[in-house]
Amino acid sequence: MCILKNKKTEKKLYCLLTQLGYNFSEFKSSKKYRIIFQKLVYAMQRNGFNFGYSYNLYINGPYCPELASKGYDMVAHLDEFETDPTPFVLSVSGEAKLEKVKQYLDNNYDDSDWLETIATLDFLKNEFFDTDTSKEVIFAKFATIKPHLYQGHEMTLSRAWELVEGVQ
Repeated sequence: MCILKNKKTEKKLYCLLTQLGYNFSEFKSSKKYRIIFQKLVYAMQRNGFNFGYSYNLYINGPYCPELASKGYDMVAHLDEFETDPTPFVLSVSGEAKLEKVKQYLDNNYDDSDWLETIATLDFLKNEFFDTDTSKEVIFAKFATIKPHLYQGHEMTLSRAWELVEGVQ
């Protein structure tokens, strides 16, 4: 039997993800929903929530093995979250951060290609390259590692870049 190690953190993650419409019941059976899970948590961290996860660049963009394990643990205890008599409640500052996440994601929380695009651009800009690296260099790297999300997606990339640039 798996035991949740940090129940307060898991309750917070559950609360935030459900407010973004995340469907935990699809996590185990759908790679798409595992990608969405990773990218939503990445976006939350980039916008002020501190979960302490470290990411590296992987096939579908920023990826954290520890977070993947956390997702499986949470799904194994989903009934506890759904029936918890003391659910996690966001503070006023937490609500403000969640609004930043929604704006950062352009209110698009279930499109795995969009989430992969914005998270990968963000990771390249803020983690992979030096902070003064040009947009052109970052886009060239993105085109190399994500050609399926680059070719013919100029408007999507432009919008994602605009949102990434807006994160402080």
